[in-house]
Amino acid sequence: MKIFYLFLTLILLFSCTRLNPEEKLIKEPLGKTVQIGMFESVRQKDREIPFGEFRKRYPFISLVYLENGCSPCYPKFIEWQTRMDTLDLHEDFTILFVILGSSYERFMDNLYEYEPEYEPACDQYHVVMDPDHRFLDNNPDIERWIIDKSLLIGPENKIKLIGPPFASQRMKEMFYDVVGQ
Repeated sequence: MKIFYLFLTLILLFSCTRLNPEEKLIKEPLGKTVQIGMFESVRQKDREIPFGEFRKRYPFISLVYLENGCSPCYPKFIEWQTRMDTLDLHEDFTILFVILGSSYERFMDNLYEYEPEYEPACDQYHVVMDPDHRFLDNNPDIERWIIDKSLLIGPENKIKLIGPPFASQRMKEMFYDVVGQ
């Protein structure tokens, strides 16, 4: 009987703790600091907000990196704008779209070419334009494919979660655990 319990324990131990290679790579950057203070202001709809004021208001931010002219970025922008409505969001959380490009208007023009039916009234989150690659240049320790998945950061700009909170039930629960702290 002891052998049975030992065998069962070993199975549970090894089956529950094995991570696939991508999971191992995703866990590595958790806790790393993301540099975002290089931006002077953020945009929400038609108003500009000083970055310091924005950061004080929102201790938890999902950073979503996009590029103007990148075809997969437009549906990603729309998905984040619309799918976040399915979550019970806290007042101290927001999304910051960091868009590589010089003009938000040009990004939106390209988005409308991709999705003519998109309603700009859905734009409830924040945007910062990054014409000079400052975001990527200031975060060389975070691999680009990790940045492309999106990053949830906390008050000290440390990575708390990687990926969209609406991707799965498990991600949603982890998101609530972090933001609800």
